[in-house]
Amino acid sequence: RSPVVTGPGPVVRLAPTAIATGGAAVARQAGGRVVLVEGALPGETVDAVITAEHRKYARARLTAVLESSPDRVSPPCPHVARGCGGCGWQHVSADAQRRAKMSLVAEALVRLGGEDQHRVEPGPPLPTEGYRTTLRIAVGPDGAGFHRYHGHDVVEVDTCLVAHPLLADLVASGGFGLAHEVTLRCGAGTGQRLALLRSTAAGAALPVSVLAVGEDEL
Repeated sequence: RSPVVTGPGPVVRLAPTAIATGGAAVARQAGGRVVLVEGALPGETVDAVITAEHRKYARARLTAVLESSPDRVSPPCPHVARGCGGCGWQHVSADAQRRAKMSLVAEALVRLGGEDQHRVEPGPPLPTEGYRTTLRIAVGPDGAGFHRYHGHDVVEVDTCLVAHPLLADLVASGGFGLAHEVTLRCGAGTGQRLALLRSTAAGAALPVSVLAVGEDEL
């Protein structure tokens, strides 16, 4: 649903208490209105600028952390500082990410599934790097990368901290021809690789081991 007002708006001081689906922190203003704060964590005191106002809630972007959560970490990926929007939780410790995801599942079971009696347990821990077997990347004039955080332009990258090794070389040096967006997938067990190019595979120069398919072929 489209916002009633789009920012930038006023800077507000907030104390988030939870994480919402999508990774934003949930806070409430003095009047009770919910504000979803991108980049903040529960237990923090932050300043944030209102970026969009809906009838029942608002969205805001973090501008300053006044009291930091122990779950906050420095983003390990250097591209975050350049504005890369490929990963939303680089500022959250791995343990806190797992706890937050378990909490979101438990909340969904109650709110959407009506399951008051449930038990959510963590799965086996995954590596914090090189684990993503699906990537959706954007193609800019100078190379491939990810859309800027809350933007449409492309932040070109030559490495991706979370890309599976089977995809890392495609991010770094793949030739995607006339495509403007590419979904890369790999089978960690089989070694198979797929590139789905939008809207066409014309002009793509990829290793012969990669199955390249244009969206116009589907």
